[in-house]
Amino acid sequence: MNPSAQSVASEVARADASASLIPAVNKLGTMGLILRGSDDLKKKVLPDIANGKMASYALSEREAGSDAAAMRTRAKADGDDWILNGSKCWITNGGQSSWYTVMAVTDPDQGANGISAFMVHKDDPGFTVGPLEHKLGIKGRPTAELYFENCTIPDDRIIGDEGTGFKTALATLDHTRPTIGAQAVGIAQGALDGALAYVKERSQFGKKIAASEKEAFVELARKDRPLFDKMVAQRSDMMLTTPKLPEAPAPLEKTVSGADDLSDIVTKALA
Repeated sequence: MNPSAQSVASEVARADASASLIPAVNKLGTMGLILRGSDDLKKKVLPDIANGKMASYALSEREAGSDAAAMRTRAKADGDDWILNGSKCWITNGGQSSWYTVMAVTDPDQGANGISAFMVHKDDPGFTVGPLEHKLGIKGRPTAELYFENCTIPDDRIIGDEGTGFKTALATLDHTRPTIGAQAVGIAQGALDGALAYVKERSQFGKKIAASEKEAFVELARKDRPLFDKMVAQRSDMMLTTPKLPEAPAPLEKTVSGADDLSDIVTKALA
């Protein structure tokens, strides 16, 4: 993930958390291709994305995600094609994306080394989108199930070598998880902006809330300033240290920390 992409996710999330998933999930849905895909496959897929189409990332299943051994979606070679059968769940932008990075088992006896990655197009025969999830938040972006029933794709749609899909999946997450941390910072900033604007405009008993409870707000700001400064520092750190392709450390700590701090700030902004 490059600094400009982190900035986009954070700034868009400041205004609309749902909208921030458009650039974030596009990156997620194409990162495996960018990291490990052939030049021909990149030329087939990436121009669509540059022209406004969307991509999604399909790893999770009802009983499998990072648990490679539990993955049930299968891909079988058939002449010049691959035949996919199975389902994926909790897919952001499912039904709106044109391209999907899909993980499927090609050799059940090899465990994680028997998983391969593929690019599936929305118009491929045997591919359908299932019902949408009913969510508590981020309702502006759909989350859907995907079904593969003898879904037939050309053999050149495999990403990298057969059996390298799980490594591609993990590398993808390493490069895209910082986006979630940046998104959390943006949402927190938006919540703080909204809370400050509200107390300056809302009047009670003939006074603005900010004026009548000035001491309480000063004390709240004093207590929370270190937390907000920490989040700003985390954002700067993510911008500066997110690695160049193709190597990446696992940035899960920044993602979790940013999400925890977001929860604290938003809760207080709503109080």
